[in-house]
Amino acid sequence: MGTTAILVGLLVAVLAATCWYAGEAGAAYVAVPTKIGTMLALLALAVLLGARDSASGTALLIGLALSLVGDIALTKDDLSSFAIGLLAFLAAHVAYVVAFLPLGFSAVGLILVGVVLAPFALRSFPRARRGAIRDVGPRLGHAMTAYVLVLLAMALAAGATGRPLLILGGLLFALSDTVLALDRFDAPRVRSHVVVLSLYHAAQAAIVLGVLR
Repeated sequence: MGTTAILVGLLVAVLAATCWYAGEAGAAYVAVPTKIGTMLALLALAVLLGARDSASGTALLIGLALSLVGDIALTKDDLSSFAIGLLAFLAAHVAYVVAFLPLGFSAVGLILVGVVLAPFALRSFPRARRGAIRDVGPRLGHAMTAYVLVLLAMALAAGATGRPLLILGGLLFALSDTVLALDRFDAPRVRSHVVVLSLYHAAQAAIVLGVLR
């Protein structure tokens, strides 16, 4: 990894940590731009690490760009913005699956991720879905089901590569979304903002490094 890439990586860390702290403190005027800036810096890091030179890297860039769209949408609290964010992240997970498929196959990794994700799929998701249907209606419940299926497919595809960083990234992404969904549609969680964003940014960074290193 060259000096420029290392510096951009440090920028990612600084922006992400600032975003977590500002969000927890309720300083949206800092949290929003640093949240967007973190993803822009991750995109730059991926380019510096050669993402444009392979099919997996190109799919990774698409996934990061779609995640950025989702992040921007979720800076607003209205339902239509939430739906746009949900759709953008669903598409991002599809792009990540495309990125992971050429990277090899490990039955052990696939089984490991499946075992870890089972409690989420069987316990946490149904609770969040019931809350979404109660608060908004069945259409959001159906949309959440579609999203979770694609999220699980992404995490399993990450596990199937056998690459430790991708396994970590897939699991952290699923955990971040679980906390987010439960906080929004089940019951408020303590320090949910910093938990969700720290897991999310760590997941994205692990996915970038897992695909490109």
